[in-house]
Amino acid sequence: MKNSGGIKVREMRKLRKCLTLLAVLVLLAINMMLNTSCSHGEDEPEVIIKSEVIDEGIDTQVTAKQLPGSNGSESAGIQLSYRSMITVKAETASGRQSAPSHAPSRASSDGDIKTISVDLSAVFHNLDTAIVVNSFDIGEPTYSITYGTNGQRSQGYVTITDSVTYYNVIFEGFSFRYMIENEVAVYDDGYTRAVMPYHRIKNLRDNGFTVEDMDYVLESNSTGEQDVYLRKKIKHSFTIEYNGEDYTMHGNVILKKRIGTHPCIVSSELIDKGISDIDNHRNFTTYKSWAIVKYQYSDNNTRYDTLKIEMRGQLDGVLYGSKVLQSADVSLISARVEDVSEHYTYDLGYFTMSEESRNIIIKYNLFTLTHNLTLSHAHFKDGFIEFDFPELDYTDLKVEYEVEYLENIQDSKYYQYSFFDRITIRFGDAEHRFADNFVILVPK
Repeated sequence: MKNSGGIKVREMRKLRKCLTLLAVLVLLAINMMLNTSCSHGEDEPEVIIKSEVIDEGIDTQVTAKQLPGSNGSESAGIQLSYRSMITVKAETASGRQSAPSHAPSRASSDGDIKTISVDLSAVFHNLDTAIVVNSFDIGEPTYSITYGTNGQRSQGYVTITDSVTYYNVIFEGFSFRYMIENEVAVYDDGYTRAVMPYHRIKNLRDNGFTVEDMDYVLESNSTGEQDVYLRKKIKHSFTIEYNGEDYTMHGNVILKKRIGTHPCIVSSELIDKGISDIDNHRNFTTYKSWAIVKYQYSDNNTRYDTLKIEMRGQLDGVLYGSKVLQSADVSLISARVEDVSEHYTYDLGYFTMSEESRNIIIKYNLFTLTHNLTLSHAHFKDGFIEFDFPELDYTDLKVEYEVEYLENIQDSKYYQYSFFDRITIRFGDAEHRFADNFVILVPK
């Protein structure tokens, strides 16, 4: 029993020592927490309850730096840098007047005011890109301006946003755009929010574009063959005003049009053209129009093709049996060929055939006669060249007419006259003719 009681005493002593040590450790921890909390509170900025911007300024001297292009020689654009400043006076929750403690490191203090400055930049990017297109018939562009941002950075109470202006050039089937970056700084201490002064982009003026032919290129594809691309280059530029100076951005945009798998035709050239096999008739003519085209292939081979197409011209009229008029004193006033009234078009591969209809209007004092001309047109377009096939046309319209009294039929209600006119119009070297012949009936 004595031994057992001694053990219990020793255990109790150990327990008291452990409790004492634990209490000391808890007190040390609480003390450290309090010290840390007080130290941290001393570092915290006092709450600003009132502030105002009392001055601002901006460097008019802007530093310019050319950006190297991807090939190491041409410029990718220009970067402009300058300094923006504001002077702020602030009052804290403790009632003291002081400068904001979260001001940028580049700041100078004089009592209760502080001048805050930040470095801002603008980047005007040139454009150098390639675009795959389906056609080189690009037409005239339209333009638009859109806006965005390209990230932010903080410097104390100042947030600097990279503001982006996109200048969009929109053609038929494709478009491209320029990126104009201009940083804007905003000061915000919780009481006062102010945009710091910055240089603005003004007076964007488009300078137009030109299109240049380029050599074709071969590019390997996923099947192990080579695709053939024709190329053209658009050279474009526009100008903006910044800090009173003009800056011009340039765009070199290569258009690539796939035309086939190597070897294939890469160019064609019109060598000669003419008319043959003319077959003239009284009121129509048929003939062949031909052209010789030279084709160049991507493997440097050359081929010549003679292209032929059937063409025609025809004069048609309307036959009249008789006309009831108040008089037979007919006189010619005018004869003319009107502009196109109908146009029928159909495609034959690289050929476009059309049948054009014109009207011959013959105006007499008592009536008007209308006749029709039909003639062919042919156009060739293969993606490299385009031209009209040679054709014959109508010229030199002439009209002759006669009016002859006919012996009256007994008991007839009308005097009868024979009217005759003859139309001739030249078609190439031939003359097409048509005659009107009808009876004029004049009431007795």
